[in-house]
Amino acid sequence: KTTSEKPKRKRVVKKAQVKQTEEPKKIKEPETEVKVEEKKVPNKRVVKKVDQKENKTELNKNNEVNVENKDTKEQKLNRSAALESATKYAIEVPFKIMETSFSCLESIKCMTELGNPNSISDAGVAALCIRTAVMGAYLNVKINCKDLNDKKFVSTILKKGKMIVNSTNKIEGEIMELVEKQLN
Repeated sequence: KTTSEKPKRKRVVKKAQVKQTEEPKKIKEPETEVKVEEKKVPNKRVVKKVDQKENKTELNKNNEVNVENKDTKEQKLNRSAALESATKYAIEVPFKIMETSFSCLESIKCMTELGNPNSISDAGVAALCIRTAVMGAYLNVKINCKDLNDKKFVSTILKKGKMIVNSTNKIEGEIMELVEKQLN
């Protein structure tokens, strides 16, 4: 080596200077079934993240209806039909949430009866959360039904919704009774 050559230094790169080129990988939950004393309990995600595209579609439908011309009789009828369609959609989304949430209760009841006794309070909390989801979605269904002219659809959806609410309350009560019994 000659004295004029300087030793090479390692370049230190701060985290903030590094660009991330890869997006973080998402973990996909396996869709398998677990057998619990002769009862099959699905081991999969029950509630899916609400699709942003679906939300945008609903918002766009409502915005289009509100800005459409209302001059001619045909335009008024088209606007009315579009508004009816958008309102039905606004009813169907929370109704699907009711159905999906309710479908979890049987698994929770099974876990309460057969699961780990140390997790009994978790089963109780899960039942309370499911009841809240069903009741909240039902309130959305009811308020949106007020704006719909299709009374047959309204009657049917409210009747089905009330049945889900009643069944949810019954099963949630049974679960909470089991929880209380095991906690005492």
